[in-house]
Amino acid sequence: MGIKKTLAYPLSLGNAPLRSLIIVGMMILVWQALFPQKLNYLAYFVAAYFFLFPVWWTQAAEEYTQEVVRGWHLAITKPVSPISYHIASSVGEWLMDIAVELPIGLALVFIFHLPIALNLLPLLWVVLFLWRIAEVYFLMGFSYFFYSIWGFTVSFRLSEIFLSGMFVPLAFISSSLRKALSVLPFYHSGYSMIEMFITGKLNVLSLLILLVWSLVLIVAGYFIHAKGWKRFESQGG
Repeated sequence: MGIKKTLAYPLSLGNAPLRSLIIVGMMILVWQALFPQKLNYLAYFVAAYFFLFPVWWTQAAEEYTQEVVRGWHLAITKPVSPISYHIASSVGEWLMDIAVELPIGLALVFIFHLPIALNLLPLLWVVLFLWRIAEVYFLMGFSYFFYSIWGFTVSFRLSEIFLSGMFVPLAFISSSLRKALSVLPFYHSGYSMIEMFITGKLNVLSLLILLVWSLVLIVAGYFIHAKGWKRFESQGG
């Protein structure tokens, strides 16, 4: 369903790579001006925006809220659970964006001879994909209690963008501050992933921490959904 929805509007497939190219260009100009020759900015931001699952996919949780508000939309998903159906459909849309972005990212790697460890791509994608699912599942749980969860998702998304090094390379901050940030999952879903891509060295501890955080959000999300679903059934949407 997600793939069909995307193919129904084929011109929308250009949004993802265009957005990534613009952001990469802007980030390079800004940080090169502030800290010239301190970092391979092209490699860093290409890894961040062409080889990591997009942070803004958390907006899929906002779309689920609208289904909960309408109520009757959820019935057509049986026997698949409405939550699983919605996540799977959103993944389908998102995979179409990846199918367009990945070739451009690979082209940039080979044209500019960027030090991106493509052999790590499958493993890092699996771990990051589980984290993205956990994020969305957790945020979706608030849909039963609030008419709009836009504020929740935006706050979560902005926190990850800035604290993960997607906008501000964490290489420029002190090691003590990086150590403090490493307690949060965002450090491991962004900066640590980018470092692994550029250095080619696998950080097993970082991956384990991100998996633990994924489990925490899934468990927390389960209890929120269980309580929210009872509220939804008792009130009829």
